[in-house]
Amino acid sequence: MTSAQDSWRGCASDTCYGHRGAGHLICDNYATHKTEPVRKWLAAHPRFYLHFTPTSGSWLNLVERWFAELTRRKLQRSTHRSVKELETDVNTWIECWNEDPKPFVDPDG
Repeated sequence: MTSAQDSWRGCASDTCYGHRGAGHLICDNYATHKTEPVRKWLAAHPRFYLHFTPTSGSWLNLVERWFAELTRRKLQRSTHRSVKELETDVNTWIECWNEDPKPFVDPDG
């Protein structure tokens, strides 16, 4: 397992969610969510259910929408002469975004 998979398994567990009934996890249709280790984990934790967004439905994935906002609001209007300059610019934009944290709502939805 990769550290990302370990992190997912650790978060989707009784430690994070307690014993509060079913856990519904919404995933994109990326193949890593359907591997044998994931199926085995789900079989061992029957109260968790995976739901998949449609193929080519990135507009339903709010993480994808957030990156679209980053691209539209910041990156399309910027010029960077180095990767370091790009990283600094993106990190500054994220810090400004997080100054007034609230749930992300798709501006087009």
